[in-house]
Amino acid sequence: MMTSSDLPQRLPISVEIIPGETLHGYLRRVANANHMPTMRSLFVLLGISVESERTRASQMLADLPRMTAILGQDAETIRELIPVFNVKSGQTAEFHRLKIRDLYINHNGRRVSPSGLQVSSHHRFEWDLLPLGFCAETWDLLIDRCPQDGCGNRLTWAGRGAIHLCGHCGYDLRSASVAKVQPEHRQNLSFLADIICGEPLRQQRALLRLHPQLRHLNRGSLFELVLLFGRVELTFSGKYESLRGRHKLGYPERLLLGSEILIGYPQTILDRIAADNIWLMPKYFTVLREMALSNLTEEAANFLSFMIQEMRPKSSNKIEDLAATRQTEGMLTLREVARTLKIQNADVRSLVNNKLLPAINVRCRHRAYQWYRRGDVEKLSEEMEDRICLADMSADTKLPIQAFEQLVDIGVLKRHPSVALSSLYKGTYVYPWHWHVFQRKFNKSVGITEEGDSERIPLAEAFKSIGGRPKPWGGLIVKTLAGALPGGLKMFLPENGWSSENLSISKECYHLLMYGQVDFNLMGTFSRAACTRLEAEEYLNCFPRDISTLLNLGLLRYVKHTSAALDFECVQSVGKVYISACEIAARLGIKAMNLAKWARVHGLEKPDENSVMWRRQDVEIYLPTQQSTWSHSSQNEKARYG
Repeated sequence: MMTSSDLPQRLPISVEIIPGETLHGYLRRVANANHMPTMRSLFVLLGISVESERTRASQMLADLPRMTAILGQDAETIRELIPVFNVKSGQTAEFHRLKIRDLYINHNGRRVSPSGLQVSSHHRFEWDLLPLGFCAETWDLLIDRCPQDGCGNRLTWAGRGAIHLCGHCGYDLRSASVAKVQPEHRQNLSFLADIICGEPLRQQRALLRLHPQLRHLNRGSLFELVLLFGRVELTFSGKYESLRGRHKLGYPERLLLGSEILIGYPQTILDRIAADNIWLMPKYFTVLREMALSNLTEEAANFLSFMIQEMRPKSSNKIEDLAATRQTEGMLTLREVARTLKIQNADVRSLVNNKLLPAINVRCRHRAYQWYRRGDVEKLSEEMEDRICLADMSADTKLPIQAFEQLVDIGVLKRHPSVALSSLYKGTYVYPWHWHVFQRKFNKSVGITEEGDSERIPLAEAFKSIGGRPKPWGGLIVKTLAGALPGGLKMFLPENGWSSENLSISKECYHLLMYGQVDFNLMGTFSRAACTRLEAEEYLNCFPRDISTLLNLGLLRYVKHTSAALDFECVQSVGKVYISACEIAARLGIKAMNLAKWARVHGLEKPDENSVMWRRQDVEIYLPTQQSTWSHSSQNEKARYG
């Protein structure tokens, strides 16, 4: 146990805690009052590692005597500021005595109200509730980025200075102008603000506006019910998708509708049923229960189950008749079809989109959904039982299984949606009718030749003689089936089995290929014009995400008419002008994570902040002799993966 002599020295300037203030906001004010450069310095003094919020909270609770001694505050007061996470569920947390789900708490940044900072320069805990996009004290819509021209950075706790200043540019956030909640919406939203706040009188005033069945719920459960009802209302009115992602900062339509439904419960729900709205149709009760289990705390989910039990007998007769008609006529819902065919819901939609399963569209006031005839589903089930494995196809044609995998990827053979096994060679199945069509074309276009035929030239030898190398077999077979290969594709079958050198082409095709009159590059079959993403990654010695960034910047592009092959000329151009961080680190013998320090020492900068490459002419003078970039050496691997 820590004695009084073991306690660390108290900070020179102690700062009083303001009611309703968050822990980060308080520590920011403490660091600023004691002239510390950043909050990290204060965390080091307190003995707290700046890792995840969950780890940091547990460390604070464990070292509470040390914190209270340094900050000069009461232990109980500090404990109320620290969020408590549920260790068993890993989802719920107690945040300023508000029991809500962890995902509703903003851990990564901060949001502020300029008018609220003018009233008092401290950070309210309501601002850290992600779905609450407004300040109940000033009715400002919260901002999470600096409004100063030329800055625009996210507001975080990593900066320095007072709490009302931007940590990047020092802009005074109190002078920013923001939009406000409309006056006609403030009455219902004030109810939600009273529920969340920590003042007992305001909480009691809000509870008196609710139905007696709701008054026994805690504040966190009421808050989550508002979010759930608001999302349901927006979903069935067609607005949820357009507003998705705006719950952090956008105008609080979800909160407004959810508060209206909760205040008027149960009459608001009965009115929607009486208006023949499918908001609470029998099918939706199941969906509502599933949403409750995955999106609510235990207490709120229990109340929702009770509400469903009470409301189910009161649903409209028209909806009940519609459900009875579906049962008598042998109609199935999407979930029932997926259960019958033993596939996922997304696979059922894929069957409908590809016109393999007819669907009957049923429309209601706010939504359109689909039913499926039982006979069509049973017929499709019989057809789906007959599926062909790629391994069997490879055995029939004597071609490698990789060729068929590439044919599936480019769409020549259609992947069967019902099977997704982990085994590469036995886990991919295709539709039988696609295989039969392909087999007829293959037998017609691809023939058998004898070894040593003077009229044929081995394909590997042909590509080698013109300085290239074969690319994916799928593209080559597609060219053959399309008739673009003069003389067809031939192969011989020696006793030792199939190999990549067994394929051969006619002399006519070889001469046309020499003079560039046969284009194999559209499907990526010749390396001088096209390459795969993996080969581009090896050539440039970079990460897969760097290839995506180079594509977005326009430095790389795909070969025309395909999305599977990159233009190799662009890859070569990038390799001549730029050099990747992995290659620099490999040639220096350091880790890629230490490259930034090396660049600062030599005064090097990237072309722009979004770039993942460095200009070769600026870096080469500081590097040893260049190594090969086409193969992965052990040194490159060490630099890339540490």
